[in-house]
Amino acid sequence: SFGRNNAFSRAGQQAGGAFSLAFGKQLGVAAAAVGSAAFLKSSVSAASDLSEQVAKSGQVFRDSADDVVAWSKTTADAFGVSQRAALTAAATFGNLLESTGLFPSEAAQMSRKLVELAADLASFNNANPEDVLLALRSGLVGEAEPLRRFGVLLSEARVQQEAMAESGKKSVKSLTDGEKAIARYHLILKDTATAQGDFARTSDGAANAGRRLSANIDDLKTNVGSGLVPALARATGLLADLTGAMKTASITADDLINPRAERN
Repeated sequence: SFGRNNAFSRAGQQAGGAFSLAFGKQLGVAAAAVGSAAFLKSSVSAASDLSEQVAKSGQVFRDSADDVVAWSKTTADAFGVSQRAALTAAATFGNLLESTGLFPSEAAQMSRKLVELAADLASFNNANPEDVLLALRSGLVGEAEPLRRFGVLLSEARVQQEAMAESGKKSVKSLTDGEKAIARYHLILKDTATAQGDFARTSDGAANAGRRLSANIDDLKTNVGSGLVPALARATGLLADLTGAMKTASITADDLINPRAERN
């Protein structure tokens, strides 16, 4: 009796183990399918966003847009910033700088430098790159406080002095918004000289290696999504055409499943 019970117990354990293994495999397949679907969905979204940022860059930087887009393809490895993140930040800076009267070519050069500087400051100060970008944008428009934590002092008196020295003007009242923005830009570069190049110097460190990896994964997603977007657009167009044809012919979904002749 005892032997039979042991045999039954072993058989039950083996059956349970086989069931658990089979069930585990099914769960693994299901999880992989869900994960793949989520990755494809996020890839399409990333590719769509990148396309919008490329178009925005074209409007902001005009003749210099191609150079900015080419530069953005190198930022993942060079600065730990994905292409679409680099274009988003650069276009935001460019739009801001052009509003002060700068030419698109000038705004393009300065915008690229500011994105690179954000990566260096984040690396040097172990800070969130998004926080640095926000601080730099604030500094350009005259908000001095956000950049103080990164060692940049943009007092109004100092900005005015720098702007008059650069423009040759003798009166503060005669300074334009563009001249003051350029002065702030140059002061930012002066005060961050020690931090510039820090991402490259410490690129093998854990933090910067992680940023490079994250940026490259995002670029991979956009590349995968770029291949899916045209097919998705065609499918969406065909569905729209079908829906339009059904409306024109007054055909309902019920008609397709159960033709009127059968229902009558």
